Amino acid sequence: SRVSQLFNKFDERSELYTINKKASQSPVSVSNELWSVLMDCKQYCSMTSGYFDISLKDYNQVILDTKKRTVFFKDKQIQLDLGAYAKGYALEKIRNILLDQNVSCALINFGNSSVLALGSHPHGDYWPIGIEDPYNPEKTLGIVELVDNSLSTSGNMPSHTKHIFNPHTETYTEAKKIVSVKTVNAIEAEVLSTTLMIIPDELASSVLSN
Repeated sequence: SRVSQLFNKFDERSELYTINKKASQSPVSVSNELWSVLMDCKQYCSMTSGYFDISLKDYNQVILDTKKRTVFFKDKQIQLDLGAYAKGYALEKIRNILLDQNVSCALINFGNSSVLALGSHPHGDYWPIGIEDPYNPEKTLGIVELVDNSLSTSGNMPSHTKHIFNPHTETYTEAKKIVSVKTVNAIEAEVLSTTLMIIPDELASSVLSN
């Protein structure tokens, strides 16, 4: 609930809602936590050649004043959207809470699209997560084995298209595909799965090497 209130752009009580409403008019001060997230997203934007862009347009038009810790939109059409980042961030916060309580074996699963595993399954060597084919629900594309790592799956399905935006073409991808990424860090899994859905194949290897 706390993370949602911070990042939900549709919630009038959220800090992100306030920024989206006012930052095109004048610089807006942000909390330390959100500032850290915006700087993190700026780095991911650079590392992915601009394909991961929470402004959905041009993150270079988002002016982050490091001295005053304010954000200003040079382009009035910009609206920040942390949907491709927030679930990974929430999972990392949950990880910290569990570790602080000395929990070493757990699975946090947001509908298989964002999953965090601590330790292994109590009756096995890993947590098995099935990847379903959205265009053939009875078919499983594969099983991902998780042990102290995270899984993020991004993609389209017949009932839910046009939700992954390509800032370079300013269009939503309608590709009939999904991308699953397994990494230690849940945020990086979210960033990569979203990026790999839209980035040209010839650029994908350079992003992964970063």
